[in-house]
Amino acid sequence: MRPILLSSSDLARVLAAASWLSLVGCSASSSGLVSGTSNGGGQGLPAGGADSGSSGTSAVGGNDLSIDIGQGGYAPTGVVDSVWPPEQCTANVVSASVGAYCLGPEVNEADQQQIADDNADSAAGCGTTIWGIVRDFIGFPGNLTEEQAALVTYASPDFGGVYCCNVLQGMVFPDLGADQKPVYTGLGATSDPQLMTSQQDFDKWYNDVEDFNIPYYVAFHLVDNGSGIFTFSAATNDSQYFPLDNAGWGNDSNAQHNFSFTTEIHTRFYYHGGEVFSFTGDDDLWVFINGKLAIDIGGIHVASTDTVRLDEQASALGITVGNVYTMDLFNAERHPSDSNFQIETSMNFVDCGTVPPIILK
Repeated sequence: MRPILLSSSDLARVLAAASWLSLVGCSASSSGLVSGTSNGGGQGLPAGGADSGSSGTSAVGGNDLSIDIGQGGYAPTGVVDSVWPPEQCTANVVSASVGAYCLGPEVNEADQQQIADDNADSAAGCGTTIWGIVRDFIGFPGNLTEEQAALVTYASPDFGGVYCCNVLQGMVFPDLGADQKPVYTGLGATSDPQLMTSQQDFDKWYNDVEDFNIPYYVAFHLVDNGSGIFTFSAATNDSQYFPLDNAGWGNDSNAQHNFSFTTEIHTRFYYHGGEVFSFTGDDDLWVFINGKLAIDIGGIHVASTDTVRLDEQASALGITVGNVYTMDLFNAERHPSDSNFQIETSMNFVDCGTVPPIILK
């Protein structure tokens, strides 16, 4: 079992955010019970290419609060289809090739409500809606509108087409950070081709930094294929992933879309045995299971695919059947060409997505 450390200075904000998530599309309908498992096979490998486009517990009050997230003791048996779309969607619901997505409200602690228990684990699991956070950045000069150019001090050279192009593994350490964020290794800043700027810049990717990024909630609707594989796919020429169009810093000057953003998802799943998780997309993509790096497709590149079959990687990931574990996903859309995002999985998620460092039980 693996504890998460929560700094008390962040407690109020996190609980408020968690409260909002407990009130969103996690409630499921009473019909549509389906199987949540699938047999595994072999480990997939990413395809590369150029892109055209500390532990302990203490009382709250200045120290740390340890929250245990690795418990077992119950066995979800299936997934109940969620009501879609959730009423918290603030922008148009976008139909993907498979499933759909929508932008929720801007992350703002002042708008959150008191904490509730609606996001508790249950035999029904979460359902087919997963919430995450998407952060909008200003890409480096070259695709800026006049309004964006006035804010060029805050532009990030990691976004906007300055760097290109290669799949690069090893950009993050194999263990998730204590704050539930990936830890940058420095690889990519001195590589050829160069794909990154610095640790300081990377640290903004998955953290709210005023004037540099604008965070929003985003919801994904996964669809069952009838055999226990749940899919969200916005990875074709006719259906790509642009959750921030006409929001945040605004669309790029020479494009119909708002590029330059990151997506992160934090959820938990019950390990039945036989689960598989596959991702296809661009650009950088890291998936951690139980805090261990399971998929590594870093860099700026065309849509690439990797798959983790949990039974084959169980020892390395430190997981055993019959327990609940975390899954943390981090994606970056950095080059103004395509934006592909596809998830295929047989995992039985038991919460609807959370805001680190707390996970509701």
